[in-house]
Formats: sequence, C-alpha cells, structure tokens
Amino acid sequence: MTEEFDDELELFTIQAKHAWELLQQRVWGVHWDYSQPCLDYSRASLLRLSDWLLRAARGEGVTDFQALVIPAWQYLGETVLEHARGDWERRPDGLPGVTVECTSSDVRHVDITAMIAAWVAAVRGGKGAERPVLAEQFDRAIAGALPPIRLPD
Repeated sequence: MTEEFDDELELFTIQAKHAWELLQQRVWGVHWDYSQPCLDYSRASLLRLSDWLLRAARGEGVTDFQALVIPAWQYLGETVLEHARGDWERRPDGLPGVTVECTSSDVRHVDITAMIAAWVAAVRGGKGAERPVLAEQFDRAIAGALPPIRLPD
C-alpha cells in the first residue's frame, strides 16, 4: 500500500509548532523581553491572543493584522490539539484543518477558519464582545473529545 504525503500540510504543521513564538514576535517585535505574558496553549491564552489580534487590527502592534492571521490559525489548531486527541488534516477546500477524536468514536472536523471568522464578526459588531469568542469556539471544538495521548519523557 502506497501512502501519499502532503508536503505542504507537513510544513504547515511544523510551522504551527512555533506559531506562539511567531505571534509574540509579530505583536511585540524587538520589545519582546519575556516580561509580558506569553502564549502557552491554554484556554486562557486564547483571551490573550484575542487582545493581541485586536491590538494588531487597530494598528497598535509591530505588524498588521493580516500578518498574524496564519500564525493565529496555526496557534488555534495547536491549542485544540494540546487539549484533544486529533491531528491536522487537508480539508476538501484545500486549507489545513484539525480533526478531533470524540468519546462517541466519531471524528469531528474543526473549522479553524470559522473560529477566526467568528472573532472577526464579533470585532465588527463592536461592544468589546470579541475577547471571549476564541475561548468559546475552543470549548466547542474540544467538547466530548478524547484526551491527547501523552508519551512519557
């Protein structure tokens, strides 16, 4: 049996492992001295990510919002995979996505694009409602998921 490899998806997933670092550098630039809170793949860090994305969207970051979209997408996917058993996949539309194995033996396809789109819609709606959106989307993504498999060090 011949296994087909998706080199682009493999590169995307390798880069995703370092998305937190890239986001921090693109938000804080040379001012990043590790004294500010960092991203740590926790649910709480998604609130921080929301603040950082909003900062960039307002033009207050070192980099513009568009430069943060892909690393934010990767970070969201990696955060889901830190809390649920799953893997990156190539979606039918050609974009990378995440699959999550559920306790019901089903596999859920998590739409990271929809997670970002929900956040953007909340920002456009005003009223400061965007901050919890990524955490709420994360909660839905991992609901009923099997825990990740952890190998001993």
